[in-house]
Amino acid sequence: MKIKLIIAAISALAVFAAGAFMARWMLGEKYARELAEVRLAGLSAQLSFAGQATEQAAKTIQIERDLALSKKKVEDQHAKEKQRADMLLAENRHLVADLGGMRDPGARDVCSNGVSEDTAAADGSHGTIAGARFSNSASQFLLDFAHSADTVKRQLKSCQAWILEIEKKIGFSDRAVSDDLGGSGG
Repeated sequence: MKIKLIIAAISALAVFAAGAFMARWMLGEKYARELAEVRLAGLSAQLSFAGQATEQAAKTIQIERDLALSKKKVEDQHAKEKQRADMLLAENRHLVADLGGMRDPGARDVCSNGVSEDTAAADGSHGTIAGARFSNSASQFLLDFAHSADTVKRQLKSCQAWILEIEKKIGFSDRAVSDDLGGSGG
């Protein structure tokens, strides 16, 4: 009987060990499967993100290339307009020198003989003052001042053209800025 009891105990122990081994193997298999699914989901999310990042990077690179071409176009236009303005200034300086200086077209003689302006204008005695010519330094100042105003206008025009190019390329508008700042837009 002792032998039967020992055999029964060994059999029970073998069954228990086999059951424990099977349970552990099955749980390990399930755990390994779940772990693989989680890793696969993580890799899938990383691949998706990487794909989106790559696509966005390609779009950004294309926008940068387009903006570089636009910048070159705006800079070339600005250079042409600067060259035209410089030529105009040189031409105006040449004209001022050829014509003996700039004159004030609004200068008039003062009638000292009591003749009304209408009568003086009718008989031709009321004309421009011979001394209504600007000095050379005043003429140069006026030419330089006009050139400076043209320069500011040209620079503003270039800035506006550049802003419009940026808005076209990235879809940005002052309406969005105004909305962000709480303005009325447009």
